[in-house]
Amino acid sequence: MGFRKKSKMILHLLLAVFLLSLLPGKTSGAGKKDPFPEYAGPVELLQPLNSVPTIYDGAAGKEDGHDVLYTTSKGVPAMFHVIDLDDYKLLRSFPLEGAADSWQHEVAPDGTVYIAAGKTLWGYSPETKKVTPLAAIPESSLWALAVDEESNAYIGTYPNGKVFQYQAKTGKLRDYGKMIGEIGQEYVRSMDYHQGYIYAGTAHKKIIKLNVETGEKTDIAEPLNEQGFVYDLDIADGRYLFARYSESKNMYIYDLQEEKWLDVKLENVSGLHVADSLDNKVYFVADGKLKYIDLLTFQIGETAIPYTSVLRGADWVEIENDPRLPGKSLVTISFDGKVNFFNVETESLVQYPSIVPPTANVINKIFAYSADKIYISGMTGATGALYNPKTNTASSFALGQADSIHSWNGRVYFGVYPDGSIQTLDPDAEPAGPVTKIFTLGNEQDRIHAMTDGGGKLFIGSIATYGRLGGALTVYDGQSYKVFRNVVENQSVIGLAYKDGKVYGSTTIYGGLGSTPAANEAKIFVWDPVREAKTEETGLQIDGLGKPEHIGELTVGPKDGYIWGASKGFVFALDPRTLKVVKSVGVVKNPAMGAWNSIHLEWSKSGLLYANIGNELYVIDPVTLKYKFIVNTVSFTLGKEGDIYFSKGDNRTVLAKIRVIEKGKWKKMHVKNPGFEAGLSGWTSMFQTGEGYSFAVTDEKSRKGRYSLKIDDRWQNRSVAVYSDPIPVRPRGIYKGSVQLFIESGTPSLLIRLYDREGRQLAEEAVQVKNGEQRWQKIEKIIAAPENAAYARLFALSTSYALTSAYFDDFAFYALKEKPDKGEAGSVRKKGI
Repeated sequence: MGFRKKSKMILHLLLAVFLLSLLPGKTSGAGKKDPFPEYAGPVELLQPLNSVPTIYDGAAGKEDGHDVLYTTSKGVPAMFHVIDLDDYKLLRSFPLEGAADSWQHEVAPDGTVYIAAGKTLWGYSPETKKVTPLAAIPESSLWALAVDEESNAYIGTYPNGKVFQYQAKTGKLRDYGKMIGEIGQEYVRSMDYHQGYIYAGTAHKKIIKLNVETGEKTDIAEPLNEQGFVYDLDIADGRYLFARYSESKNMYIYDLQEEKWLDVKLENVSGLHVADSLDNKVYFVADGKLKYIDLLTFQIGETAIPYTSVLRGADWVEIENDPRLPGKSLVTISFDGKVNFFNVETESLVQYPSIVPPTANVINKIFAYSADKIYISGMTGATGALYNPKTNTASSFALGQADSIHSWNGRVYFGVYPDGSIQTLDPDAEPAGPVTKIFTLGNEQDRIHAMTDGGGKLFIGSIATYGRLGGALTVYDGQSYKVFRNVVENQSVIGLAYKDGKVYGSTTIYGGLGSTPAANEAKIFVWDPVREAKTEETGLQIDGLGKPEHIGELTVGPKDGYIWGASKGFVFALDPRTLKVVKSVGVVKNPAMGAWNSIHLEWSKSGLLYANIGNELYVIDPVTLKYKFIVNTVSFTLGKEGDIYFSKGDNRTVLAKIRVIEKGKWKKMHVKNPGFEAGLSGWTSMFQTGEGYSFAVTDEKSRKGRYSLKIDDRWQNRSVAVYSDPIPVRPRGIYKGSVQLFIESGTPSLLIRLYDREGRQLAEEAVQVKNGEQRWQKIEKIIAAPENAAYARLFALSTSYALTSAYFDDFAFYALKEKPDKGEAGSVRKKGI
């Protein structure tokens, strides 16, 4: 590779690194009196939710003469898979870039497999064996899918509850608009097609019959007198529409030929799909077993096949190579990737183990219970994880989407969505489960957002289900529980703190998705557990905040006894006696708050408040209200040793760690010729130099001694970099580089890079200095050495897009004096390079 080409590649890399340092407004009160600890750079640990795949749907088809199953596993990105059912092997897998999961697949008459994933309609060809993005759908989520006789695809969406048509021949997209159009958030959750009409199941009880030519819409569900989601909808035998409501679990049958609902109701149905009939019988899952309805007599019967899950896709196949499956079998796939065959001839269930590769789920909540136990829940997944920081290992256990995790009386409690249940485990006796469901809140509550404890009770704050207002405060004493709904009328409880016999709560004006707020201001309230009553309710008054829609989370200050909380980008402290704001600080402008307030607060042992606000993590001094940005993340916890564990902002499947150095004792390491008193001995130029982009050892200015290194860079398309000789490091060590810097003008940089024994770069940290001209200032940066790290280099740098006139002097490199964490690092090598 030529010098110019190699230099250009290096310049592009440097540009990418330093763009990250240009984020404005991230620190308050920085300087010599910085009250905060030092923070090492983030280190990726592992993907804790990586034990099994997470699958929502599958569809059977034919490929090369074999029965196959098409399915998609949740991940970053989602992965589309083709499984040969006859030989039972995984044929191929494809990433669906930009998508995280898929809720439905459909096989069109022309053989195309349509996949609704992310914001894209994808198509898989059994002939070319390729997946292609077909159309970008301008909605947040794609929930339902259907195909017609011309192999056109129809897509049902959220949040506008629309139906789109994808025309197979032209690739054009037709928007039929909202199926209901009454509120801001609406779903088309289920859908099927029949003779020129789409039948769309919505989240607001309606089933819309859509004429695909004229766009005319009619609700056919009014006679059912049902509520909530039409979660499942399938047409069997080209005549009967089966529709299941998720709240009542009732399934109804509509005769498309007679255009009327049959006088039959299938009860306690699990869903999610039904297939065409076999011998005039349509099969479904209810009451924990496979049942059927005879379409000749409309009598309901049941098989001897137990099944406690749901049908994630349902199709009839004939398996060639399994004598246990004579004739036709109904095939479906489990949440964890197992393939299940229901053979109605033998009345048996044959289950094949999963051959779908495990995919990492997105991290939802992280909770540190002890020094060796951190509990992690996933988004819309079937597993949780127990992570051990001492060994850097994770073990999985069955757990739904826990939106809150809390420890009380030596047990860990999980608030699980969507059933709104409280589940628990004993972290000492059975640290990795199984969990036990204690109770379900009921009362139209499905999202458990907050938990705290005190006075021998566990207090639980929740959000109502889809389309409903009125959250609840639930009180559990270890034996029984009580649900108090509408503690603040028509508002949800999203923050809880306990102090001196009282429960302090905070709310959001929002209820479940699809609901319309009835209030315009969130509240703070006080609950008396003895009287079982609310004793106070008030708004939050902070200059610049206005009337907030969300207030949360709440926590008690360990040193001042105030009730601390956050709303939008403000962090505040309340006097618990008066509920007046004692102090507040605006930390984030216009944060991304999400539907129910994306805020999490934790206190460090030293009394600093860590606040995750709008996916940005800050540390705040509760006395001075100075604050400092740390990292972008959706979820975090403070480990018992004080370090930060968090999900990476750019890939939430990854658990990462930031070392927090409260009172670090640094050992100074040898840097050859750190002050350039011996000229350039021990230092090397990275690039060619020329007039207007050069460096030199000079006696014009110095911090110590007589000399310093001056970089003069007057070209924005040139870069000047000088780097040190190697400095030995050990894997997983914590290091700090520093330099004395005098800026005449421009934006010079300090760069630290780590390498393995073969000279391959492993990590880097950079500081671009944009202020402090005409004085000497000490610039520092901490870096964590990954596994296989062998040496470091320090860089004096002016990037290709920066103009710089600056002096560098007195470089230094330090190692944190501590015992190696063998559990985290694995084997620690002591040799240098």
